[in-house]
Parts: sequence; C-alpha cells; structure tokens
Amino acid sequence: MPIVGFNFLKINAEKKNKVPEGKVNIANDVSIKDVEETSFGKNKGVRFTYYFCSNYNPDLGKIELEGDVFFTDKDKIIKDIISSWEKNKKVPEDITMNILDFLLVKCNTQSIILSKELNLPPPIPFPKIDRAKTGKEYIG
Repeated sequence: MPIVGFNFLKINAEKKNKVPEGKVNIANDVSIKDVEETSFGKNKGVRFTYYFCSNYNPDLGKIELEGDVFFTDKDKIIKDIISSWEKNKKVPEDITMNILDFLLVKCNTQSIILSKELNLPPPIPFPKIDRAKTGKEYIG
C-alpha cells in the first residue's frame, strides 16, 4: 500500500491543573473523518483526513491531532475506495487497517513527545524490566 504523504494539520495538547488521585486511565482513539480523490501529478490518489485523540481520565488533559494521509494505487482501487466512501462512509477493510496502523505509529510518537512536554503520563505504556528476572542472571 503506497502511502506517499502525511501531514499534521492541527495539534492541540492541554494539561489541566489537577493532581491525579488514584489510577490514570488513557483512552486513545484514531479515526478516518473524510476521504476524497486527489492527484499527484499524473497519478490519481486518495486523501484520508484523520483524527487522533489521547484522553486522560480523570480529567487531567487531552492530546488531539488532525491531519491527512495521501495514498496512491491503481485506478480501480482508487475508484473502489471513493465509491465505498460515498455510499456508506467506509473504506475497504484491508486499506483501512493499513492506514490506521500507519497513523497509530505517527500519532502515538507525536503524542508521546507532547505528553513529555506537558508532564503527562505517556499515552501508551512503555515496556518494563521483569523484576523477577533481575537477579544475578540479568546483564544490562
């Protein structure tokens, strides 16, 4: 699947002046908001507009990202994507999954950077060392 471009068009990060009490839950969401046909010189393509959000609960803050992803492929595939979107606001599942996987990498990376700047917990958990294995056998 040839993704040929990616942009952030809106970045909004907010930290509320609250001290968390208890566990902080972070809900991440990514969705395709719009699909439209476009062109890249002689090649036809699709512009996917997306929305990504990391919402901190209790109400500690929010990170919102919006932008677009540009995709190109064979004319028939482009027509199928546009037709499907116009009929029922859906994109073929294999293409949707590839676009969303790509967006999760880009948006989670950016939201980690923003959370660090705002002193919010990272929106995705980082791996931790298994303390049960950190005895004499652990080298690192």
